[in-house]
Amino acid sequence: TASASGYPSVETTINVTDGDEPTGDVSDEELVAHWKMNDAMGKIATDSPHYGAYHAATLRGDTTWNTNGLNGAISFDGRGDFLDVPNSKDINTAIHGQRTISLWFYAEEITGNGTPQVLFEEGARNKGLNLYLDQGRLYVGGWNKPSRESDWSGTFLSTSSITPETWHHVVLVLDATSTVQDGGLVGYLDGVAFGSGEASQIWTHAGGVGIGGVNDGTRFHSGSFNQDGAGYAGMIDEVRIYNRALSQQDVAALANELNTGRIPTLSLSLTSGTIAEGDRTWLLISRQGDLTSELVVNLAVDDSSEIAVASSIIIPSGNIESPPIPIIGINDGIVDPDQIVTMA
Repeated sequence: TASASGYPSVETTINVTDGDEPTGDVSDEELVAHWKMNDAMGKIATDSPHYGAYHAATLRGDTTWNTNGLNGAISFDGRGDFLDVPNSKDINTAIHGQRTISLWFYAEEITGNGTPQVLFEEGARNKGLNLYLDQGRLYVGGWNKPSRESDWSGTFLSTSSITPETWHHVVLVLDATSTVQDGGLVGYLDGVAFGSGEASQIWTHAGGVGIGGVNDGTRFHSGSFNQDGAGYAGMIDEVRIYNRALSQQDVAALANELNTGRIPTLSLSLTSGTIAEGDRTWLLISRQGDLTSELVVNLAVDDSSEIAVASSIIIPSGNIESPPIPIIGINDGIVDPDQIVTMA
């Protein structure tokens, strides 16, 4: 603690470890690609790798930037949108026995119409890795089918513990050798493992890399193969690729970053800033900060004789935005000039 006359006291903490205990930070070792999705404009999502080459991802279709997520994210409309990642030895044109793919997603809906929604995919018909949504479930998958290599027919792990319009963190961890072995593929949702299964390393697979959609082709748990489409509707943020297998503790730390990495703020949005007496408009409240719990937002106006609005609303846990809130202009029967009412 430090203090001085005329200044408020401040304090900090120091964590002392014995050298064997983890600190909670995730090392950037073998972080070969990191798309933060903070660019805000343009057609390129910049990469911030700590190892290997630079992998600029090109926005295809109607992909757009927004201010959500961890200081920015990318929105996909599910109709041909995706990020096109170039082929690279760091990602897909070399043999990899260890791989971690980590990303955040906020799906508009999760049931789909019979078509999977691809969050990430690399590879194609014979070899690859992917993460996708289908019929209310989240999948992480991998396969390496050539018999002259490992003859891994494929493993697809899934969970139904997802909800629409909620930020979720998903991780695929591959830790395998040249032969198929149990436990080589693990899937995590929001920091917790939801399944493990057999896997081998992935041989060279220059089939394209896509974020938010299919870039060239990918395989699904049903056995079907998709060369295009399978678009995702929602937001994606903080996509990372490591050429090492992250530990459960590392995964848990990444799963907490969206809640700890943002300054808590609220923003208000009106469908119309002007209403007549007796009419209504709609208010949306968005938040940044900790999304793990519901947030009670208190509302107040400086002239309650002119407009009526609820005194408080709740933004549910996991959500960044409130339900639409009606604001009604009160018809007081008095002919008077336009009034400006402030709401906070």
